[in-house]
Amino acid sequence: MFGKGGTVLAIPLVWADLRVDIERLILEREAQPEHYLLYPKSHSERPMDAASVHRWWSRCVERAGLPHFPMHDCRHTVITEFLRQSGNLKLAQMLARHKSIRTTADIYGHLVLADLATALQAMPSLFGGK
Repeated sequence: MFGKGGTVLAIPLVWADLRVDIERLILEREAQPEHYLLYPKSHSERPMDAASVHRWWSRCVERAGLPHFPMHDCRHTVITEFLRQSGNLKLAQMLARHKSIRTTADIYGHLVLADLATALQAMPSLFGGK
């Protein structure tokens, strides 16, 4: 998918069930016109417009039996989970390909109070532990 300025945006699938269902769909069915997104080198003769990408996404989510959610939400989820696991804001910015680290921190980093508690518990030396 293309973002601002024509940059290519990757939208990782963090829900294993959705990824498995999409892979199964690809293997069980003959390729459909919109499936060339999964194999861009073999079908690069025409770019897919945004409306087609979103229709494709909606069908994949529906076939996976999941409630509807916007495709872009996956980017937010991946960045938030990356921050939770790594705690590295600069690397999260690189992953998201944001020009400004403030975008990553303020818009994509959906951390909550429980994340702060988890981080503090992981630092026993801060509280006199070993």
